[in-house]
Amino acid sequence: MNKVIRISPTTHNSSVVDNGLFFDVTEIPNTTSRLGGTALLKSVTSIIFTAAGHPEMDLIFFKKGGSSLGTLGAALGAGAETAIDNNELIGVVSMPTVPADGSSDLGEIFVSSKLNVDLLLEAEENKQSIYVAGVVRAAYTSDSDTEVALSFGIER
Repeated sequence: MNKVIRISPTTHNSSVVDNGLFFDVTEIPNTTSRLGGTALLKSVTSIIFTAAGHPEMDLIFFKKGGSSLGTLGAALGAGAETAIDNNELIGVVSMPTVPADGSSDLGEIFVSSKLNVDLLLEAEENKQSIYVAGVVRAAYTSDSDTEVALSFGIER
């Protein structure tokens, strides 16, 4: 069964440094069809509503979501290593930057899509959710009203 799940994580609406936390660990609810199940991430679309453009961004996927990676806007520090370990890292998806293949500049809406991801996601034993955080690869300054919407194409 295929499914699209959409989330809108809380982002840092100001300057984000290189390797900085754009949004912290956020739940992707009902990713798997059963508790402790698996699903295959097929695609990701990131929509950024801002005049500032789309950041160079990595999406980091986790089995658990209990530990924060740090302070929004700040570089990932030593505490992030522990959080990444505690949250049980699944994998990383690097989103294409705008303009590039798989991306569009629609005025003040920037869309970036990654297709054929094929990342196996595994939920915690008593959950159906997976978790994701966003880290920018290069310094990024967003508007005060920047919004982010992420859509995940899932095969269960």
